[in-house]
Amino acid sequence: MKRKRYRLKTIWDNMRQRCSDPNNKYYGAKGIRVCDEWAHSFKLFEEWALSNGYQDSLTIDRKDANGDYAPDNCRWVSVRAQNNNNSHNRIITMDGQEKTLAQWCRVYNIPTYIVDNRVNKYGWEEERAIKTQENATNHTGKVIQYNGQEHNIAEWSRITGISYRVLYNRLVEKGWTPKRAFTEKIRASNHHN
Repeated sequence: MKRKRYRLKTIWDNMRQRCSDPNNKYYGAKGIRVCDEWAHSFKLFEEWALSNGYQDSLTIDRKDANGDYAPDNCRWVSVRAQNNNNSHNRIITMDGQEKTLAQWCRVYNIPTYIVDNRVNKYGWEEERAIKTQENATNHTGKVIQYNGQEHNIAEWSRITGISYRVLYNRLVEKGWTPKRAFTEKIRASNHHN
């Protein structure tokens, strides 16, 4: 119980500190506050926590990410669930469902940085960037098949004479097929082809 109380006290202190800091752009600067009963009484916060699902493995989360810390707006959730409830998350609607980018990436088993690169660097539509599985996981150690041969990017770089950086960019970030990545000429003005 002593450890639980210490963790709860730390959560309470941190919650009050970030909300009272006018330089904290996610809390104090946005006007997020701690309700009066919790702001002035650790005991009331502790009682609420213990009667509302607190566990050492969970974090406090505001149901409305733009609302205050208050009993009717807070709950105890896993870190993953909390990360999906951030006001700065990108919400994407596909197939009639709304999910965060991270949630969609888990559904389609694709790293978020690949989707980010496809959308932000190469101008892909979000749905295409998420759903295009071809070469999404062909990292350095992964095998890429082409013309009956199987090699990783570094080996294909030696075989084709195309730099590793260019092949990685083409296969992983742009999502090109192996045929296109290995056969398309490199433009002299753009080494990141």
